[in-house]
Amino acid sequence: MCLDGILTNQRKNGVKMSVREVKRKANQYMRVNIFPCRTAPGKRGARRELTSEVQAKLNERNAENTLSDLIHNNFTPNDYIFDLDYDNRYLPKTAEDAQRLAVNAMRTIKYAWVKSGRKAEGFKYVITTAVSSRGRIHHHCFITGGLPEALMRSKWKWGHAHTDPMEFDENGVRGKIHYILKDTATKRRWCASKNLRRCEPRTNDYKISAKTLRYINDHPEDTAFIERLYPGWSVAPDGVRSVAVSDKDGEIITPVIPFVEIFL
Repeated sequence: MCLDGILTNQRKNGVKMSVREVKRKANQYMRVNIFPCRTAPGKRGARRELTSEVQAKLNERNAENTLSDLIHNNFTPNDYIFDLDYDNRYLPKTAEDAQRLAVNAMRTIKYAWVKSGRKAEGFKYVITTAVSSRGRIHHHCFITGGLPEALMRSKWKWGHAHTDPMEFDENGVRGKIHYILKDTATKRRWCASKNLRRCEPRTNDYKISAKTLRYINDHPEDTAFIERLYPGWSVAPDGVRSVAVSDKDGEIITPVIPFVEIFL
């Protein structure tokens, strides 16, 4: 069903609809979701259950977006990606055991950070724990820069450590995040220090009209049109996605999935 059909059906059921814009700004990057939403009581459609495949894709996309927002809001090119693996003799039995070792390493680095004269609250990290195609547990971490790279690597006693400065392109580090999350091995896709700044969503139900939403949904290639809606911002390459997920009957699940997602 097209977007026009969805809105028409909702109106026939006595449901008053508006178009909601939700912006999440993270330093030099911004993610915008635009979707139709219910603004007044009306006859609700039958609740549809998501298939396991659809739910998995939804969870994956949400995880990538949330982690991207966190990284973009807390780290800069002065910080590091810190990759850790294990020698055979130290290989943990479970991913959860490995994650505890990685957290302990972060605490050791934080101690060195404080000893260097910096404030503890300035040190931040995010840890993801993954399993390679060969079954090897390893970590990809985002970590505050400022200490010598050799000193940070020396705090990892269980195998090899590699540091790289964080590289941000027009998409920030979204490509890297997509790569590192595809093989995560723990129930929680990542763990992080408690001092990360979260992206506070800003909601507006009056800025975007249904006509504008339809146009963006049908013409995602017209980035100039979108950039006029957000002066001072540029749409990232391939940064406009029309997000419509279907359930097992092929019907679009409108109350759950945003229709348009924009990365600037």
